[in-house]
Amino acid sequence: MIEQLHGNLLDYKSDLLINAANGKGWMGGIFGRYVPLKGVADTIHYNDHSIEREAKIICRSRKICLGDIYITGSGRLGFKEGVLHAVTMLKPGQKADILTIEKCLNNICAFCVEKGIQSSTIPLLGTGTVFMAS
Repeated sequence: MIEQLHGNLLDYKSDLLINAANGKGWMGGIFGRYVPLKGVADTIHYNDHSIEREAKIICRSRKICLGDIYITGSGRLGFKEGVLHAVTMLKPGQKADILTIEKCLNNICAFCVEKGIQSSTIPLLGTGTVFMAS
């Protein structure tokens, strides 16, 4: 079953959280630790800095390509299977294309079937973020 939900993705508890990631593992940096920003990775990082540290270690330890996925723990976020990072861009701020998104989605589905994941929270992938100052 697929449900469309609106609001803070951390409010929806599922087995697995999907994050549209870059190939560096960066998720908001130092600024994102102290200021809640608008993106999915920013929200994850603001709520638990350990996930970015783990993502950066993984990205430095292997060759990351567009469409790849990799798993980290979910720290305090409470997703029992962790956070699955779908690489939609190699460097932060780049644009994603539909073929990369399709590859990510295929890899996410294959991972969930292989691991027997019953539920996952999947935000929009490759849509970018907007910083809004008030």
